[in-house]
Amino acid sequence: MTLYCALMTDYCLEMIESAGPIIVEGSFAANDVLCQLLATIRSQQTVLITPDSSGTSFGAAMLSNGPFAEQQRQHDPVPIHFSPRPSIVPPQMA
Repeated sequence: MTLYCALMTDYCLEMIESAGPIIVEGSFAANDVLCQLLATIRSQQTVLITPDSSGTSFGAAMLSNGPFAEQQRQHDPVPIHFSPRPSIVPPQMA
């Protein structure tokens, strides 16, 4: 299921021609394997994680420059740090 979610995320990002940083939040941010897969698949982009599960709401508040904008800045996302792992594709499938 994790691989499927990473591949579907990649597909959606490709469809919208995403080029900037990718911010992963909520339950996806808690899934280290998904974050690593996404960072590997989208290696041309920076993948960031945030422990905040309401980033969409706070993002909208920041765009409005409302009273919650400063509160959200205290929870800025952080880059994913992981050591590269061997390919997950079995040799017979490569």
